[in-house]
Amino acid sequence: MNWSPTFPNNINQLFCDTEAPFMWLNLDALDYNINQIYQKTKSSKVRIASKSIRSLDALHYIIQNQENICGIMAYSAREAIFLIQNGCMDILLGYPTLEKNAIIEAQKMADKTGAKLTFMCDLPIHFQLLEEIGKTLDTKISCCIDIDVSVQFPGLYFGVYRSHIRKPEDLEKLLSSIDTFRHIKIWGLMGYEAQIAGVPDNNPSEKIKNYIIRFLKQRSLPILAARRAKMYEILKKYCGHDIEVNGGGTGSIAQTLKEKYITEVTVGSGYFQSHIFDQFLSIQHRAAVGFALRVTRNPAPDVYTCQSGGFIASGPVSTVKQPVIYYPANAVWLKNEGFGEVQTPFKINPNDSIKVGDLLVLRHAKAGELSEHFSEIKLIKNNLYHASWKSYRGANQEFH
Repeated sequence: MNWSPTFPNNINQLFCDTEAPFMWLNLDALDYNINQIYQKTKSSKVRIASKSIRSLDALHYIIQNQENICGIMAYSAREAIFLIQNGCMDILLGYPTLEKNAIIEAQKMADKTGAKLTFMCDLPIHFQLLEEIGKTLDTKISCCIDIDVSVQFPGLYFGVYRSHIRKPEDLEKLLSSIDTFRHIKIWGLMGYEAQIAGVPDNNPSEKIKNYIIRFLKQRSLPILAARRAKMYEILKKYCGHDIEVNGGGTGSIAQTLKEKYITEVTVGSGYFQSHIFDQFLSIQHRAAVGFALRVTRNPAPDVYTCQSGGFIASGPVSTVKQPVIYYPANAVWLKNEGFGEVQTPFKINPNDSIKVGDLLVLRHAKAGELSEHFSEIKLIKNNLYHASWKSYRGANQEFH
């Protein structure tokens, strides 16, 4: 359902001379996903979450093929410098940073090129540092205020710990602490509903949990929307003019865009469709990215061992953070060994005709993290090898 059915049959012919392990990207699937996201968002602006891509070539490709892209949400000030140097002219940092030298260099680059660069803040110390830098550089620094839209249910904190700004009075207190600052300007606010956008609700093996998650999501939506609207009104009054409001994520696009104050949504993982996002009721995208391992040993009749294979996703350790085997479909990883540091065994049905020297195809749990392991991304189009893109790593860039 997520892959062109002819691709697995010719993978060994396509990549017979390619050194494994390697990362692949199916351009036909990426094009499909770009169109799906555009159809959902064409009445709004979309900002690409670069942490879910981590390839300048891929970012430019998406920008060129989706007309409502307004900019990029970066995750590092150093990354922002790299993006501006390479023609990306609207950057919103998704996370606060206190790395002074990196901020100075990024702001200088923005002032020099005319790029729009906005820093994320939610504490007085964030603003204080930016005010100090703005004064030193004789410039005004654009800032976005990150608000928390997690929801506290009895005995359950539904969401993630990001900003401390949870109540209107929290925002009012923050604004009063920066009222005398003259070298910052408020761009707007962001409220990322991680409990909607990033929590799977259609896992085939956890049907009861799915119903619970869907119930909690539905209960959360009006609460977080009301909070975001109230924060918007407070900040708009403080600024004296309209402001931008960023929200959403791949798993919450439709719900977020129902809020009238939202001016843009952020999307990242939906372009590559890492396997966690197969388990969302609202997402019907195609698998666009994964990796391949070479079978190097056959220690038992139904066990084949591949070189390499770690690539476990970040977050709490769980089965869902492991890669999934995409081809052959009936292969399974061994629970007592998991994905190894330098080799990984798999149990494979003898009827799948796998032999030493063949490739196994897998998908990563999180989209952008896979790009940190490979310098090149092998492109497939119309079931043929097409070309290669560089990841950030391949461009000799490291961002944390």
